[in-house]
Order: sequence, then C-alpha cells, then structure tokens
Amino acid sequence: MLACPIQDVCVESGDEQLIRYKWNTKVATHHFCSKCGIMTHHQRRSTPEVCGVNIGCIDELDYSSFKNVPMNNGVNLTLVD
Repeated sequence: MLACPIQDVCVESGDEQLIRYKWNTKVATHHFCSKCGIMTHHQRRSTPEVCGVNIGCIDELDYSSFKNVPMNNGVNLTLVD
C-alpha cells in the first residue's frame, strides 16, 4: 500500500464497480472491486486524511520494479519473490 493525502486520490474509471465497506466506527472506508474482490484503496480510521492505495491497481506503475517491497499473492496468501 502506498500512503498519500486522501484529497490526492482520484478514481479515473471503474468507480461504479467499487463496493465500499465501513468498519465498526464507520470512519474507515475500504473500497473493493465488485468483480475480483481486490481492495483498491482505503481511508484510515486513525488518520482519515490519509489514504492507502494498492499500487497493484495503478496501471502506470510496474510494481515488480520496486526493490525490497514484499508482494503478496492474494489467492494463496504467500509472498511473491
């Protein structure tokens, strides 16, 4: 996850495909793809002005080029080398 100010996050396309879930206190908001289930981004409860963005969902980024950043295989819940 990449952390950035929430006002800098803009969903350019596919917003209609997102499902939003609010946890217990209804402050944190998690956004999931309704087709594949991946969490695309979330607004934090502890710091609601910060957004966590799943960099794997940003088409322009080649996340495999990042060094020393663990990648998770969400299907098998294992780390990818």
